[in-house]
Amino acid sequence: MPPLFIHIWPGKWNLSSIDVACLSVVLYLQLALPGRFRIVEETSPELSPSGQLPFISHLGQSVSPLPSLYAYLASLDLSTLDSEEDEETLPPPRTSLDNHLSSAEKAQSLAWRVYIESRMGDLVAHSMYSSHSNYYSVTRPALVSMLPLPQRFYVPGRIRALQRERLRGAFMWEEGEETEETSKSQFFSVEKTSGSLMQRAFNRERLVEKARDIFETLSGLVPGNDSFVYGDNPSLVDAVLAAHILFILHIPFPDPVLKTILLESFPLLVSHALLVHSRAFQSSSTKPYVERDLAGTSGFHILVRSTNLWIGGVRSVLCRLCQGTLWKESFASRNTGDELDQKLRSGRRVWFILAGLGAASYAYTVGLVKVIPTVEAAERTDIEVEIDSEDVA
Repeated sequence: MPPLFIHIWPGKWNLSSIDVACLSVVLYLQLALPGRFRIVEETSPELSPSGQLPFISHLGQSVSPLPSLYAYLASLDLSTLDSEEDEETLPPPRTSLDNHLSSAEKAQSLAWRVYIESRMGDLVAHSMYSSHSNYYSVTRPALVSMLPLPQRFYVPGRIRALQRERLRGAFMWEEGEETEETSKSQFFSVEKTSGSLMQRAFNRERLVEKARDIFETLSGLVPGNDSFVYGDNPSLVDAVLAAHILFILHIPFPDPVLKTILLESFPLLVSHALLVHSRAFQSSSTKPYVERDLAGTSGFHILVRSTNLWIGGVRSVLCRLCQGTLWKESFASRNTGDELDQKLRSGRRVWFILAGLGAASYAYTVGLVKVIPTVEAAERTDIEVEIDSEDVA
């Protein structure tokens, strides 16, 4: 029987994944189906039906996003699951952690889960992507270390741009957070503008106030005394809450303002997260088997992605040339004198050229592309060989 696979972002900092949604699903599966699923570490969200990680693959089906994923697990037939360990040594499986809840409790659990994923998700995203020191010291290096070429050059910035839109909608993106320093890449450098100390202090106070309100609300949800939200058995809301708290506690941010607030003022949330984690990984026999996606780092995969990136860049330039917008944009940038945009545009051109040359040279080296001489060149070579043989004779 084919096993159940959960595809997630790779793990780091003693966490199963660097993505809080992926960590929530891992905790859920560890509590519901211990030893009966496998983790596949992915760095290609485009493999998911929704274009986002995590997603489940089982019996030829791929399921995503999270609501569909949890619904699929709740309707899962346990006879279709395969385990690496002896069934007698594993805890009994439960396809849904909410089976012991009443109808009213299930409705409350859904509301709390939405609240946690929204409000706590904003706090986690702020710590990872909005804070300049946290992003450039911890988040970006972690993403770069696990991404293959050429994704490591542009995927971290793309993820941060998506989180920027989310945090701006929640009024949590700190526009004045950038400090005066030069961020250098392989091809060009970008000077970042300095934010005022007053603006940064105001942003910090606003973050602390919002975090305390959220933590205070969630503290009323956790009963304490080594109990879960709805009694002695963990539920889905326990896994989701614990995943967000563990993220804040484990990631070694240089500016750990949220971790400090939790440890000093909200020990109940910390003890609850540790309780859920210890229940999920209570024995070595229940630890999931982790597989790494090696296709993303193979030479042929890198060649294909580099070639696609180069072709996409050339196609974009040609389309803009046909529409007559390329020269307008170039002329407008010269008039505005925006030095930052010019550096970014110059760096992109250099990257496209080097990516194309690298793909072509790699293809020639491994023999994917062969240089076939023309007929005239072949005849010329044959004549030269005949003349050399006559001289030797």
